[in-house]
Amino acid sequence: MASAAGTQLFWYVGRGSGVVAYLLLTLSITLGVALSRRWHAARWPRLVLHECHRWATLTLYAFLGIHALMMLLDPYIGFTLADVAVPFVSGYRTLWLGLGIVAGELALAIGASVLVRERIGYRAWHLLHGLAYPIFAMSLLHALGTGTDTRTWWAALLYGGSVGAVLAAVAWRLARTTRLQVAGLIGACIAAVVLAGWMI
Repeated sequence: MASAAGTQLFWYVGRGSGVVAYLLLTLSITLGVALSRRWHAARWPRLVLHECHRWATLTLYAFLGIHALMMLLDPYIGFTLADVAVPFVSGYRTLWLGLGIVAGELALAIGASVLVRERIGYRAWHLLHGLAYPIFAMSLLHALGTGTDTRTWWAALLYGGSVGAVLAAVAWRLARTTRLQVAGLIGACIAAVVLAGWMI
C-alpha cells in the first residue's frame, strides 16, 4: 500500500510540476513581449517588469528540474536517465515525450546564453530568445500528448487560455496598426476555442 502511495506521489508531483512549468513558460513569454514593447505603467515600472520576467524564468527552470526528477524516480513506467534526457529514445509516447525533452533542453540553452551574451553578441542572443515560441508549441504538444488529464474541462481552459495569451502577446508585438492588433486578438481567441473544442 505504501509503495502504491509513493508511486502516486511521484506521479502527482511530476505532473503538477510540469503544469506549473508550462504556466511559468506562458508567463515568461508574455512578460518578455511586454519588455520588448517597452510597456510600463505607474504601478509596473520597467524594472519591476524585468524582475518579474526574470523570476518567472528562473522558477520555470526549477520546476523543469523537479518535473524531470519525478519522472525519473517514478517506478510505474520505469524511465531511465536516457529516457528523460535524450529525445525520442523512450518507448513511452515517443513523439510527445521527445518534444517535451527538446523543449526543456532548448529552454536551458536560452538560459545559458545569458552567461555568454557578451561573447556571442546581442543579435545572436536575441535570435536565441526567438526560440521561446517553438519551445511553447512543443511544450503544449508534450502536455497534450502525455498528460492523462488532457481532456478534462480544467485542462481545456488551462491550455486554451495559455494559447490565447501567447497568441495575443505575439499579435501585440507584431501589431503596427489598431486593425492588425484587433485581428491578432480575434485570431488568438479563435485558436484557443478550437484547441479547447478539440480536447473536449
